[in-house]
Amino acid sequence: MGKFLAESRRHGQILKDICTEFGVNAEQETGGQKIARSLAETLVKMMQMALGSGAKGQAEIVAAEAVTSAELKDHMNRELIGEIAKKMDGNDAAVLKKAYDEVEDQKDRHFYHSRGWAREPWAASLGIPAVIPPPEDKMYMRSAAGAAVAQASRKLMLKRRKRRDLSVRSRCGRAAPLRRAVFILAPLHHPLKSLRYYRRSTAAFW
Repeated sequence: MGKFLAESRRHGQILKDICTEFGVNAEQETGGQKIARSLAETLVKMMQMALGSGAKGQAEIVAAEAVTSAELKDHMNRELIGEIAKKMDGNDAAVLKKAYDEVEDQKDRHFYHSRGWAREPWAASLGIPAVIPPPEDKMYMRSAAGAAVAQASRKLMLKRRKRRDLSVRSRCGRAAPLRRAVFILAPLHHPLKSLRYYRRSTAAFW
């Protein structure tokens, strides 16, 4: 998360640099800034309320959803910058394109990463099989196609887990009769010897 925070701060500085290059005062209060600030404060308030409720799991979900909402807005802003750059010429186009290229991959990963962390805790809270940490936590997604690969990876992980669980239950079922026989027939006056024999006898089943 420290890396994502550093990248997000860098993205903010890039936007300020664009404003400076275009002769715009980035510190000037505008209607758009007020709306964006109000939205950010609302997201923070949501997280504080959820944390104050004492339900840690729900607070984590609310926090993940709040971050995903913010990342989605950043994702859309980045796409708009790219589209504007295509319609401009000369130095102005170069400035926007440079900014777009620097943050493109990072913004995609931020959004898909936060979405994965919002999805899996929700699934777990509803009793649905979940993958925690989500595949997006390990994969570097640069596009919607990359996110689709992560989704496919999630399905594969769940299938492997299901097969593993079935295999474990099957082994437990085969070992159960042997366990009962060992405890019934083992000499009661040698408990330590019986325990060692039990471990050796059941080792092949695990």
